[in-house]
Amino acid sequence: MKLKTLSLMAILALNSQVMASDSLAEALTNGKVSGEVRLFTEMASNVDSTLVGPFRNANSSAVALQLNYSTGAYYGFKVNVGFQHGH
Repeated sequence: MKLKTLSLMAILALNSQVMASDSLAEALTNGKVSGEVRLFTEMASNVDSTLVGPFRNANSSAVALQLNYSTGAYYGFKVNVGFQHGH
């Protein structure tokens, strides 16, 4: 089992070195941008309330934004930067 684990680790280490950039500028330009936008909606009704009409209902919405940037490999290292915002 140890031999298989060591072999897998060696393959992964060699793979990361083969795909590494030669310069810092190349690592920065070969980076990847990713992100997502999420919309949340919640609706609730209070059936035990003595209020009538729209006062016994509650609606809420929220939006969330996430942006990420990951550089290419430079001597086996990568840098990830992320930003999140919710409203």
